[in-house]
Amino acid sequence: MISFDKNRKKVIVTMNKDFYNLDSVKKAAEAFKDAADISVSVKDKIIVSIMPDENMIDIIGYEFCNYVLSLMKNEGLV
Repeated sequence: MISFDKNRKKVIVTMNKDFYNLDSVKKAAEAFKDAADISVSVKDKIIVSIMPDENMIDIIGYEFCNYVLSLMKNEGLV
């Protein structure tokens, strides 16, 4: 699930940890660090907080998820 807080210029991506690989999420976060402030936390789900440039707030959450899935595919996890 992707939620937007445009007042705080923040995107929250909530990922099911039974499907998404945490190592792939962390690798994606490292790759995106030049485009946004990003943090990853794990509770019952993987929660990624992204604070991008204002012009990317509508798309960066989706691009992040796509990038994680491509990493997982390249590693043979999906």
